[in-house]
Amino acid sequence: MAAVSVWRGLPLVEGDNVIRARVLDAAGAEVETIVRRVRYANTAARAEFLPEQSRLVADGATRPVIAVRITDRAGHPVREGTTGPLHIASPGA
Repeated sequence: MAAVSVWRGLPLVEGDNVIRARVLDAAGAEVETIVRRVRYANTAARAEFLPEQSRLVADGATRPVIAVRITDRAGHPVREGTTGPLHIASPGA
C-alpha cells in the first residue's frame, strides 16, 4: 500500500518553480524522483476581451457576462482568484 502526502502552502515565487518529490521504499532507499515545473503568476499585466465566451445581450432582462483573459508580463495566465481594477467605458464615451 502506498502512502500519499498532500502539501499545501508551498513557498512559490513569481515565475517558474521546480518541485521535486522523492519516492522512498520501506527501507528508505530512493525509488524515483518526480519533478514538476509550476508557473506561478500573481501580477496581472494584460487583459484580453474574449467575445466568443462573453454574453452581451442588451434586452434589459439578461445579465451580461464579459469574459476576459488576464495574463502576466510573459503572457502566462495569472492564478485563479487574482483580482485587480477594471474600467469599462460606457458606450459612446
